[in-house]
Amino acid sequence: MMADDVSWWYVDRGFLKKENITATHQKIFSLTNAMTFSITVQIAEGDWVATETHVQYKTKDGRDL
Repeated sequence: MMADDVSWWYVDRGFLKKENITATHQKIFSLTNAMTFSITVQIAEGDWVATETHVQYKTKDGRDL
């Protein structure tokens, strides 16, 4: 579940809107069996939230990404 006005910033891709985020995640989920999200920093101000999140993926053939 994501708000319609959500945007995410990726180090290698810049800001993505909801439709691009969904497409990116569908591509990732098709290649992986497991994902671990580690939030290292979280800041909230008004109705904005920013997090620094590190994600580790394990591919379907067992490789770590």
